[in-house]
Amino acid sequence: MAENNLAKGTIYLTLASLAVVLSNYLINIGVARFLGIELYGVFGILTSLFFINSIFLNTGVPLSVSKFMAESKYSFSAIFRSSLVLQLVLTVFLVLFYLIFSRIISVNLLNDPSLTNYLILVGVAVVPLSFLSLYTDGFFSGLRDFKKQAAIKIIYSFLRIILVIFFLALGFKLYGVLAGFFLSAIVCLLLSILLFKKKKYLEISKGSAEINMFQLLKFSTPLVIASLAFTFTRSVNVLFIKGIIQDNVQVGLFTAASTLSNISYVAFSALPITLLPSISKAVSEKNIDLTRKYISNAVRYLILFLFPVTAVVSATSTELITLFYPSEFMAAGAILSILIISFTFLSLYSSLRIIIIGSGKPKIEMLISVFSFIILIILNLILIPSKGIYGAALASLYCSIISLAIICSYIFVKFKTLISIISFLRISLISIVVYLFAYFWHYSGIWLLFSYLVLFILYLLLLYLFGELKKEDFNLWLSLTKFRKA
Repeated sequence: MAENNLAKGTIYLTLASLAVVLSNYLINIGVARFLGIELYGVFGILTSLFFINSIFLNTGVPLSVSKFMAESKYSFSAIFRSSLVLQLVLTVFLVLFYLIFSRIISVNLLNDPSLTNYLILVGVAVVPLSFLSLYTDGFFSGLRDFKKQAAIKIIYSFLRIILVIFFLALGFKLYGVLAGFFLSAIVCLLLSILLFKKKKYLEISKGSAEINMFQLLKFSTPLVIASLAFTFTRSVNVLFIKGIIQDNVQVGLFTAASTLSNISYVAFSALPITLLPSISKAVSEKNIDLTRKYISNAVRYLILFLFPVTAVVSATSTELITLFYPSEFMAAGAILSILIISFTFLSLYSSLRIIIIGSGKPKIEMLISVFSFIILIILNLILIPSKGIYGAALASLYCSIISLAIICSYIFVKFKTLISIISFLRISLISIVVYLFAYFWHYSGIWLLFSYLVLFILYLLLLYLFGELKKEDFNLWLSLTKFRKA
Protein backbone atom coordinates (compact mmCIF):
# COMPACT_ATOMS: atom_id res chain seq x y z
CA MET A 1 0.00 0.00 0.00
CA ALA A 2 2.82 2.42 0.88
CA GLU A 3 4.52 1.76 -2.45
CA ASN A 4 1.24 2.27 -4.31
CA ASN A 5 0.66 5.60 -2.53
CA LEU A 6 4.18 6.67 -3.43
CA ALA A 7 3.57 5.77 -7.07
CA LYS A 8 0.21 7.56 -7.17
CA GLY A 9 1.65 10.64 -5.53
CA THR A 10 4.42 10.60 -8.09
CA ILE A 11 1.86 10.42 -10.91
CA TYR A 12 -0.09 13.39 -9.54
CA LEU A 13 3.04 15.49 -9.15
CA THR A 14 4.41 14.34 -12.50
CA LEU A 15 1.27 15.81 -14.09
CA ALA A 16 1.96 19.01 -12.17
CA SER A 17 5.58 18.95 -13.32
CA LEU A 18 4.47 18.52 -16.92
CA ALA A 19 2.24 21.57 -16.45
CA VAL A 20 5.32 23.45 -15.21
CA VAL A 21 7.27 22.27 -18.26
CA LEU A 22 4.50 23.35 -20.61
CA SER A 23 4.17 26.77 -18.97
CA ASN A 24 7.94 27.30 -19.05
CA TYR A 25 8.06 26.42 -22.73
CA LEU A 26 5.16 28.64 -23.67
CA ILE A 27 6.56 31.56 -21.67
CA ASN A 28 10.06 31.10 -23.12
CA ILE A 29 8.75 30.80 -26.67
CA GLY A 30 6.46 33.78 -26.15
CA VAL A 31 9.28 35.97 -24.82
CA ALA A 32 11.61 34.87 -27.64
CA ARG A 33 9.02 35.68 -30.32
CA PHE A 34 7.70 38.88 -28.72
CA LEU A 35 11.03 40.41 -27.69
CA GLY A 36 13.74 38.89 -29.94
CA ILE A 37 16.97 37.06 -29.18
CA GLU A 38 18.81 39.85 -27.29
CA LEU A 39 16.02 40.58 -24.78
CA TYR A 40 15.47 36.85 -24.56
CA GLY A 41 19.09 36.62 -23.41
CA VAL A 42 18.32 39.14 -20.64
CA PHE A 43 15.24 37.07 -19.79
CA GLY A 44 17.53 34.04 -19.42
CA ILE A 45 19.70 35.92 -16.92
CA LEU A 46 16.67 37.03 -14.90
CA THR A 47 15.06 33.61 -14.82
CA SER A 48 18.36 32.04 -13.73
CA LEU A 49 18.56 34.47 -10.79
CA PHE A 50 14.85 34.03 -10.10
CA PHE A 51 15.36 30.29 -9.98
CA ILE A 52 18.38 30.56 -7.67
CA ASN A 53 16.46 32.85 -5.30
CA SER A 54 13.42 30.62 -5.19
CA ILE A 55 15.53 27.54 -4.47
CA PHE A 56 17.16 29.37 -1.57
CA LEU A 57 13.72 29.81 0.00
CA ASN A 58 11.82 26.86 -1.43
CA THR A 59 14.08 23.95 -0.55
CA GLY A 60 15.64 24.02 2.91
CA VAL A 61 12.67 24.76 5.15
CA PRO A 62 9.97 23.05 3.02
CA LEU A 63 12.01 19.83 2.70
CA SER A 64 12.72 19.87 6.44
CA VAL A 65 9.03 20.36 7.18
CA SER A 66 8.12 17.51 4.83
CA LYS A 67 10.61 15.17 6.53
CA PHE A 68 9.61 15.98 10.13
CA MET A 69 5.89 15.82 9.41
CA ALA A 70 6.22 12.50 7.58
CA GLU A 71 7.95 10.94 10.59
CA SER A 72 4.86 11.75 12.74
CA LYS A 73 6.98 12.25 15.86
CA TYR A 74 6.55 16.00 16.29
CA SER A 75 3.66 18.33 16.98
CA PHE A 76 2.25 19.77 13.80
CA SER A 77 1.49 23.02 15.60
CA ALA A 78 5.15 23.46 16.52
CA ILE A 79 6.34 22.59 13.01
CA PHE A 80 3.81 24.98 11.46
CA ARG A 81 4.70 27.90 13.72
CA SER A 82 8.47 27.45 13.62
CA SER A 83 8.63 26.99 9.86
CA LEU A 84 6.62 30.14 9.17
CA VAL A 85 8.94 32.24 11.34
CA LEU A 86 12.08 30.72 9.83
CA GLN A 87 10.81 31.15 6.27
CA LEU A 88 9.96 34.79 6.99
CA VAL A 89 13.46 35.48 8.31
CA LEU A 90 15.08 33.92 5.23
CA THR A 91 12.75 35.82 2.90
CA VAL A 92 13.52 39.19 4.49
CA PHE A 93 17.24 38.42 4.29
CA LEU A 94 17.00 37.69 0.56
CA VAL A 95 14.99 40.82 -0.23
CA LEU A 96 17.46 43.01 1.67
CA PHE A 97 20.36 41.33 -0.13
CA TYR A 98 18.94 42.31 -3.53
CA LEU A 99 18.03 45.82 -2.46
CA ILE A 100 21.59 46.41 -1.26
CA PHE A 101 23.68 44.48 -3.81
CA SER A 102 21.69 44.61 -7.07
CA ARG A 103 23.83 47.45 -8.43
CA ILE A 104 27.08 45.66 -7.55
CA ILE A 105 25.91 42.41 -9.17
CA SER A 106 24.76 44.09 -12.38
CA VAL A 107 27.84 46.31 -12.80
CA ASN A 108 30.74 44.30 -11.40
CA LEU A 109 29.67 40.69 -12.06
CA LEU A 110 27.41 40.88 -15.11
CA ASN A 111 28.93 44.00 -16.69
CA ASP A 112 25.50 45.45 -17.50
CA PRO A 113 24.16 48.37 -15.34
CA SER A 114 20.78 48.21 -17.12
CA LEU A 115 20.01 45.02 -15.18
CA THR A 116 19.87 46.76 -11.77
CA ASN A 117 16.12 47.46 -11.64
CA TYR A 118 15.33 43.99 -12.98
CA LEU A 119 17.42 42.40 -10.24
CA ILE A 120 15.53 44.28 -7.53
CA LEU A 121 12.22 43.04 -8.92
CA VAL A 122 13.56 39.48 -9.15
CA GLY A 123 14.42 39.62 -5.45
CA VAL A 124 10.96 40.88 -4.50
CA ALA A 125 9.09 38.47 -6.81
CA VAL A 126 10.22 35.35 -4.97
CA VAL A 127 8.61 36.43 -1.69
CA PRO A 128 5.18 34.88 -2.39
CA LEU A 129 6.87 31.89 -4.02
CA SER A 130 8.76 31.11 -0.82
CA PHE A 131 5.56 30.77 1.23
CA LEU A 132 3.75 29.03 -1.61
CA SER A 133 6.47 26.39 -1.60
CA LEU A 134 6.26 26.07 2.19
CA TYR A 135 2.62 25.01 1.78
CA THR A 136 2.99 22.83 -1.32
CA ASP A 137 6.40 21.14 -0.89
CA GLY A 138 6.34 21.44 2.90
CA PHE A 139 2.92 21.02 4.54
CA PHE A 140 1.03 19.20 1.76
CA SER A 141 4.02 17.00 0.92
CA GLY A 142 4.75 16.08 4.55
CA LEU A 143 1.12 15.08 5.04
CA ARG A 144 1.27 13.27 1.67
CA ASP A 145 -1.72 15.24 0.40
CA PHE A 146 -0.31 15.00 -3.12
CA LYS A 147 -3.58 15.81 -4.90
CA LYS A 148 -3.81 19.31 -3.43
CA GLN A 149 -0.09 19.82 -3.90
CA ALA A 150 -0.36 18.91 -7.58
CA ALA A 151 -3.56 20.92 -8.14
CA ILE A 152 -1.99 24.13 -6.84
CA LYS A 153 1.13 23.65 -8.95
CA ILE A 154 -0.99 23.12 -12.07
CA ILE A 155 -3.10 26.20 -11.37
CA TYR A 156 0.05 28.26 -10.79
CA SER A 157 1.57 27.07 -14.07
CA PHE A 158 -1.39 27.99 -16.25
CA LEU A 159 -2.18 31.23 -14.41
CA ARG A 160 1.41 32.29 -14.98
CA ILE A 161 1.06 31.68 -18.74
CA ILE A 162 -2.10 33.76 -18.94
CA LEU A 163 -0.70 36.71 -16.97
CA VAL A 164 2.69 36.76 -18.71
CA ILE A 165 1.16 36.66 -22.20
CA PHE A 166 -1.37 39.31 -21.14
CA PHE A 167 1.33 41.72 -19.97
CA LEU A 168 3.52 41.00 -23.02
CA ALA A 169 0.58 41.76 -25.31
CA LEU A 170 0.12 45.09 -23.50
CA GLY A 171 3.76 45.95 -24.26
CA PHE A 172 5.27 45.74 -20.76
CA LYS A 173 8.12 43.50 -21.99
CA LEU A 174 10.33 42.01 -19.25
CA TYR A 175 8.61 43.99 -16.49
CA GLY A 176 5.37 42.34 -17.57
CA VAL A 177 6.95 38.89 -17.35
CA LEU A 178 8.10 39.51 -13.78
CA ALA A 179 4.68 40.92 -12.87
CA GLY A 180 3.03 37.76 -14.22
CA PHE A 181 5.29 35.58 -12.06
CA PHE A 182 4.60 37.68 -8.97
CA LEU A 183 0.80 37.91 -9.28
CA SER A 184 0.29 34.22 -10.11
CA ALA A 185 2.30 33.24 -7.02
CA ILE A 186 0.19 35.52 -4.80
CA VAL A 187 -3.08 34.05 -6.09
CA CYS A 188 -1.88 30.46 -5.55
CA LEU A 189 -0.52 31.23 -2.11
CA LEU A 190 -3.95 32.52 -1.06
CA LEU A 191 -5.53 29.40 -2.55
CA SER A 192 -3.12 27.17 -0.59
CA ILE A 193 -4.01 28.91 2.65
CA LEU A 194 -7.72 28.37 1.93
CA LEU A 195 -7.28 24.68 1.08
CA PHE A 196 -5.08 23.89 4.05
CA LYS A 197 -7.17 22.52 6.93
CA LYS A 198 -4.94 23.57 9.79
CA LYS A 199 -7.38 22.64 12.56
CA LYS A 200 -7.71 19.07 11.25
CA TYR A 201 -3.97 18.48 11.33
CA LEU A 202 -3.59 20.07 14.75
CA GLU A 203 -5.98 17.47 16.15
CA ILE A 204 -4.07 14.62 14.54
CA SER A 205 -0.75 15.59 16.15
CA LYS A 206 -1.99 16.14 19.72
CA GLY A 207 0.46 14.74 22.24
CA SER A 208 3.39 14.64 19.82
CA ALA A 209 6.83 15.95 20.75
CA GLU A 210 7.55 19.65 20.34
CA ILE A 211 10.04 21.03 17.84
CA ASN A 212 11.43 24.56 17.63
CA MET A 213 12.78 26.84 14.95
CA PHE A 214 16.40 26.03 15.80
CA GLN A 215 15.88 22.31 15.20
CA LEU A 216 14.42 23.11 11.80
CA LEU A 217 17.26 25.53 11.14
CA LYS A 218 19.87 22.93 12.12
CA PHE A 219 18.46 20.42 9.65
CA SER A 220 17.57 22.90 6.90
CA THR A 221 20.84 24.90 6.85
CA PRO A 222 22.87 22.19 5.08
CA LEU A 223 19.87 21.66 2.79
CA VAL A 224 19.82 25.34 1.83
CA ILE A 225 23.57 25.34 1.17
CA ALA A 226 23.36 22.09 -0.78
CA SER A 227 20.31 23.21 -2.74
CA LEU A 228 21.94 26.49 -3.67
CA ALA A 229 25.05 24.64 -4.81
CA PHE A 230 22.91 22.20 -6.80
CA THR A 231 20.87 25.04 -8.29
CA PHE A 232 24.00 26.92 -9.30
CA THR A 233 25.15 23.73 -10.98
CA ARG A 234 21.95 23.80 -13.05
CA SER A 235 21.68 27.48 -13.87
CA VAL A 236 24.87 29.45 -13.21
CA ASN A 237 26.30 28.84 -16.71
CA VAL A 238 24.10 31.61 -18.09
CA LEU A 239 25.64 34.07 -15.63
CA PHE A 240 29.16 32.94 -16.52
CA ILE A 241 28.42 33.39 -20.23
CA LYS A 242 27.08 36.90 -19.59
CA GLY A 243 30.03 37.86 -17.38
CA ILE A 244 32.77 36.40 -19.62
CA ILE A 245 31.43 36.76 -23.19
CA GLN A 246 29.16 39.80 -22.51
CA ASP A 247 26.93 38.97 -25.47
CA ASN A 248 23.17 38.75 -24.93
CA VAL A 249 22.75 36.86 -28.22
CA GLN A 250 25.00 34.05 -26.97
CA VAL A 251 23.14 34.06 -23.66
CA GLY A 252 19.87 33.80 -25.60
CA LEU A 253 21.10 30.77 -27.59
CA PHE A 254 22.24 29.00 -24.43
CA THR A 255 18.97 29.84 -22.66
CA ALA A 256 16.93 28.34 -25.51
CA ALA A 257 18.93 25.10 -25.40
CA SER A 258 18.81 24.99 -21.60
CA THR A 259 15.04 25.51 -21.58
CA LEU A 260 14.36 22.56 -23.89
CA SER A 261 16.91 20.30 -22.18
CA ASN A 262 15.30 21.06 -18.84
CA ILE A 263 12.37 18.76 -19.69
CA SER A 264 14.40 15.77 -18.54
CA TYR A 265 14.76 17.40 -15.11
CA VAL A 266 11.46 19.18 -14.52
CA ALA A 267 9.17 16.49 -15.94
CA PHE A 268 10.49 13.98 -13.41
CA SER A 269 11.05 16.32 -10.47
CA ALA A 270 7.91 14.90 -8.83
CA LEU A 271 9.66 11.72 -7.76
CA PRO A 272 12.09 13.39 -5.30
CA ILE A 273 9.18 15.27 -3.68
CA THR A 274 7.18 12.09 -3.04
CA LEU A 275 10.28 10.04 -2.30
CA LEU A 276 11.46 12.24 0.60
CA PRO A 277 8.62 11.58 3.09
CA SER A 278 8.50 7.90 2.10
CA ILE A 279 12.25 7.38 2.56
CA SER A 280 12.17 9.38 5.82
CA LYS A 281 9.38 7.21 7.21
CA ALA A 282 11.03 3.93 6.17
CA VAL A 283 14.40 4.96 7.63
CA SER A 284 12.87 6.22 10.89
CA GLU A 285 11.11 2.82 11.25
CA LYS A 286 14.44 1.07 10.46
CA ASN A 287 12.76 -0.78 7.59
CA ILE A 288 15.87 -1.34 5.48
CA ASP A 289 14.16 -3.70 3.01
CA LEU A 290 11.48 -1.13 2.19
CA THR A 291 14.14 1.60 1.91
CA ARG A 292 16.11 -0.48 -0.58
CA LYS A 293 12.95 -1.21 -2.54
CA TYR A 294 12.14 2.50 -2.78
CA ILE A 295 15.66 3.25 -3.99
CA SER A 296 15.91 0.53 -6.64
CA ASN A 297 12.40 1.16 -7.98
CA ALA A 298 12.94 4.93 -8.10
CA VAL A 299 16.23 4.63 -10.00
CA ARG A 300 14.81 2.06 -12.43
CA TYR A 301 11.75 4.12 -13.30
CA LEU A 302 13.80 7.28 -13.70
CA ILE A 303 16.18 5.56 -16.10
CA LEU A 304 13.29 3.87 -17.86
CA PHE A 305 11.78 7.25 -18.78
CA LEU A 306 14.84 9.51 -18.93
CA PHE A 307 17.13 7.52 -21.20
CA PRO A 308 14.84 7.38 -24.26
CA VAL A 309 13.91 11.07 -23.91
CA THR A 310 17.61 11.93 -23.81
CA ALA A 311 18.38 9.73 -26.81
CA VAL A 312 15.63 11.15 -29.01
CA VAL A 313 16.19 14.81 -28.11
CA SER A 314 19.95 14.52 -28.57
CA ALA A 315 19.48 12.97 -32.03
CA THR A 316 16.99 15.64 -33.17
CA SER A 317 18.23 18.71 -31.28
CA THR A 318 18.38 21.17 -34.20
CA GLU A 319 14.92 20.20 -35.46
CA LEU A 320 13.50 20.56 -31.95
CA ILE A 321 14.99 24.04 -31.55
CA THR A 322 13.55 25.25 -34.85
CA LEU A 323 10.16 23.71 -34.02
CA PHE A 324 9.71 26.07 -31.08
CA TYR A 325 12.05 29.01 -31.72
CA PRO A 326 12.60 31.38 -34.68
CA SER A 327 15.29 30.42 -37.21
CA GLU A 328 17.84 32.79 -35.59
CA PHE A 329 18.06 30.27 -32.71
CA MET A 330 19.14 27.34 -34.93
CA ALA A 331 22.73 27.44 -33.62
CA ALA A 332 21.42 26.36 -30.20
CA GLY A 333 20.83 22.83 -31.56
CA ALA A 334 24.42 21.70 -30.94
CA ILE A 335 24.23 23.02 -27.37
CA LEU A 336 20.93 21.21 -26.76
CA SER A 337 22.40 17.84 -27.80
CA ILE A 338 24.93 18.16 -24.96
CA LEU A 339 22.73 19.78 -22.31
CA ILE A 340 19.99 17.15 -22.59
CA ILE A 341 22.51 14.52 -21.47
CA SER A 342 23.76 16.76 -18.67
CA PHE A 343 20.25 17.44 -17.36
CA THR A 344 19.42 13.72 -17.45
CA PHE A 345 22.35 13.00 -15.15
CA LEU A 346 21.24 15.90 -12.94
CA SER A 347 17.73 14.40 -12.75
CA LEU A 348 19.18 11.16 -11.44
CA TYR A 349 21.43 13.11 -9.08
CA SER A 350 18.45 15.09 -7.76
CA SER A 351 16.54 11.94 -6.78
CA LEU A 352 19.57 10.33 -5.17
CA ARG A 353 20.35 13.45 -3.13
CA ILE A 354 16.80 13.30 -1.75
CA ILE A 355 17.48 9.73 -0.61
CA ILE A 356 20.48 10.99 1.39
CA ILE A 357 18.38 13.82 2.87
CA GLY A 358 15.56 11.42 3.75
CA SER A 359 18.00 9.13 5.53
CA GLY A 360 18.92 12.02 7.83
CA LYS A 361 22.32 12.90 6.33
CA PRO A 362 21.87 16.40 4.86
CA LYS A 363 25.49 17.35 5.58
CA ILE A 364 26.77 14.56 3.32
CA GLU A 365 24.54 15.77 0.51
CA MET A 366 25.69 19.34 1.16
CA LEU A 367 29.37 18.38 0.80
CA ILE A 368 28.74 16.56 -2.48
CA SER A 369 26.70 19.46 -3.93
CA VAL A 370 29.25 22.10 -2.89
CA PHE A 371 32.09 20.04 -4.33
CA SER A 372 30.16 19.68 -7.61
CA PHE A 373 29.59 23.42 -7.78
CA ILE A 374 33.29 24.13 -7.27
CA ILE A 375 34.10 21.71 -10.10
CA LEU A 376 31.61 23.54 -12.35
CA ILE A 377 33.16 26.93 -11.58
CA ILE A 378 36.61 25.65 -12.50
CA LEU A 379 35.36 24.03 -15.72
CA ASN A 380 33.46 27.17 -16.77
CA LEU A 381 36.49 29.39 -16.20
CA ILE A 382 38.61 27.03 -18.32
CA LEU A 383 36.18 26.16 -21.13
CA ILE A 384 34.05 29.29 -21.76
CA PRO A 385 36.95 31.63 -22.73
CA SER A 386 38.21 29.09 -25.31
CA LYS A 387 35.00 27.42 -26.53
CA GLY A 388 32.24 29.96 -25.76
CA ILE A 389 28.75 28.63 -25.05
CA TYR A 390 29.81 25.20 -26.32
CA GLY A 391 32.38 25.18 -23.50
CA ALA A 392 29.66 26.06 -20.98
CA ALA A 393 27.63 23.06 -22.17
CA LEU A 394 30.66 20.77 -21.86
CA ALA A 395 31.36 22.11 -18.36
CA SER A 396 27.80 21.23 -17.35
CA LEU A 397 28.13 17.73 -18.83
CA TYR A 398 31.47 16.92 -17.17
CA CYS A 399 30.27 18.26 -13.83
CA SER A 400 27.05 16.22 -13.93
CA ILE A 401 28.97 13.01 -14.68
CA ILE A 402 31.34 13.56 -11.75
CA SER A 403 28.49 14.46 -9.37
CA LEU A 404 26.39 11.45 -10.32
CA ALA A 405 29.34 9.08 -9.96
CA ILE A 406 30.07 10.35 -6.44
CA ILE A 407 26.50 10.18 -5.17
CA CYS A 408 25.85 6.75 -6.75
CA SER A 409 28.92 5.41 -4.99
CA TYR A 410 27.74 6.78 -1.62
CA ILE A 411 24.20 5.38 -2.01
CA PHE A 412 25.48 1.96 -3.04
CA VAL A 413 27.95 1.75 -0.14
CA LYS A 414 25.37 2.88 2.43
CA PHE A 415 22.28 0.97 1.27
CA LYS A 416 23.85 -1.86 -0.77
CA THR A 417 21.46 -1.24 -3.65
CA LEU A 418 20.94 1.02 -6.65
CA ILE A 419 19.57 -0.75 -9.74
CA SER A 420 19.81 -4.19 -11.28
CA ILE A 421 22.77 -4.34 -13.68
CA ILE A 422 20.65 -6.36 -16.13
CA SER A 423 17.90 -3.70 -16.16
CA PHE A 424 20.44 -0.92 -16.58
CA LEU A 425 22.11 -2.65 -19.54
CA ARG A 426 18.79 -3.49 -21.21
CA ILE A 427 17.44 0.05 -20.92
CA SER A 428 20.74 1.57 -22.05
CA LEU A 429 21.08 -0.67 -25.12
CA ILE A 430 17.45 -0.16 -26.15
CA SER A 431 17.88 3.62 -25.76
CA ILE A 432 20.96 3.47 -28.01
CA VAL A 433 18.91 1.64 -30.65
CA VAL A 434 16.20 4.31 -30.39
CA TYR A 435 18.88 7.02 -30.71
CA LEU A 436 20.14 5.48 -33.97
CA PHE A 437 16.61 5.29 -35.35
CA ALA A 438 15.99 8.92 -34.34
CA TYR A 439 19.28 10.11 -35.82
CA PHE A 440 18.79 8.48 -39.22
CA TRP A 441 14.99 8.78 -39.44
CA HIS A 442 12.96 11.77 -38.32
CA TYR A 443 10.96 14.63 -39.75
CA SER A 444 11.18 18.36 -39.09
CA GLY A 445 8.52 20.88 -38.19
CA ILE A 446 5.29 19.65 -36.65
CA TRP A 447 5.92 16.17 -38.11
CA LEU A 448 8.80 15.83 -35.66
CA LEU A 449 6.20 15.09 -32.99
CA PHE A 450 4.91 12.22 -35.14
CA SER A 451 8.47 10.86 -35.25
CA TYR A 452 8.62 11.01 -31.45
CA LEU A 453 5.37 9.04 -31.15
CA VAL A 454 6.63 6.28 -33.45
CA LEU A 455 9.96 6.13 -31.60
CA PHE A 456 8.18 5.93 -28.25
CA ILE A 457 6.11 2.98 -29.47
CA LEU A 458 9.28 1.34 -30.76
CA TYR A 459 10.94 1.85 -27.37
CA LEU A 460 8.04 0.26 -25.49
CA LEU A 461 7.96 -2.65 -27.93
CA LEU A 462 11.68 -3.32 -27.49
CA LEU A 463 11.36 -3.12 -23.71
CA TYR A 464 8.60 -5.72 -23.85
CA LEU A 465 10.45 -8.03 -26.27
CA PHE A 466 13.61 -7.95 -24.16
CA GLY A 467 11.67 -8.66 -20.97
CA GLU A 468 12.26 -5.32 -19.25
CA LEU A 469 8.57 -4.43 -19.00
CA LYS A 470 7.19 -6.78 -16.38
CA LYS A 471 3.74 -7.74 -15.16
CA GLU A 472 4.24 -5.58 -12.06
CA ASP A 473 4.78 -2.52 -14.28
CA PHE A 474 1.49 -3.08 -16.08
CA ASN A 475 -0.35 -3.75 -12.80
CA LEU A 476 1.08 -0.58 -11.31
CA TRP A 477 -0.02 1.46 -14.31
CA LEU A 478 -3.52 -0.02 -14.20
CA SER A 479 -3.84 0.80 -10.51
CA LEU A 480 -2.65 4.36 -11.10
CA THR A 481 -5.18 5.00 -13.84
CA LYS A 482 -8.00 4.37 -11.37
CA PHE A 483 -6.99 7.60 -9.57
CA ARG A 484 -7.96 6.52 -6.12
CA LYS A 485 -6.99 8.86 -3.33
CA ALA A 486 -3.24 8.81 -2.67
